[in-house]
Amino acid sequence: MTDPNKPDQKPAGQEPAEAPTPPSGAYLSPKLREKLEGAKETDADWEPKKGSPLPALITTVVIVAVAIGGFMWWRSSAEKQKAHEAAVATARADSLAAAARADSLAVAARADSLARAAADSLARQKALLAAGPPAPHGYGIAVGTFLVEERAKSERDRLSAATGLPGIVAPTAEGGSTSYRVILGRFDSRSVTESKAASLLESNRVSEALVVMRPK
Repeated sequence: MTDPNKPDQKPAGQEPAEAPTPPSGAYLSPKLREKLEGAKETDADWEPKKGSPLPALITTVVIVAVAIGGFMWWRSSAEKQKAHEAAVATARADSLAAAARADSLAVAARADSLARAAADSLARQKALLAAGPPAPHGYGIAVGTFLVEERAKSERDRLSAATGLPGIVAPTAEGGSTSYRVILGRFDSRSVTESKAASLLESNRVSEALVVMRPK
């Protein structure tokens, strides 16, 4: 049983919902005062939960999304830069290859031109060698040699009339004696003279036809 004159006693089996605040000037036993102060300290330490966690979650999602977007942008930029560098390198390689091909073709064309020029020069030299040294007074066709000058002159006149070529009698010294050679025509080219001599032989108008240099 409780004594109504002792306020620090409480019925057995019952717990107060909260510590009562004593009226001003009321007497408090040390034990009751200690319980009241302990209840105030517990109430001061306890803080109610503040707000919903949704804003923090949204902020986290936004930060993650921004981070992912930034990474994707950086990756796309890096790939584009890499593709651009590869395209530039390919274009440069193609340009160098084209320049090399052009240089090679130019060198080949120059070499071919030089080879043709050398071949033409060689052909001209061969033609000059075949034609022999140039004759100061031209070339003629020797058609006979005679010991008597009068006989040589008679043959000159006859063959000139038969061939239509002008003739001369040129004295030559052979074996310590003088002989007289009948020469027909006057030609500047040895090849033309050889062709005419062959024609005279084929026509049987002369019995011999030698290409010689005309005397002065």
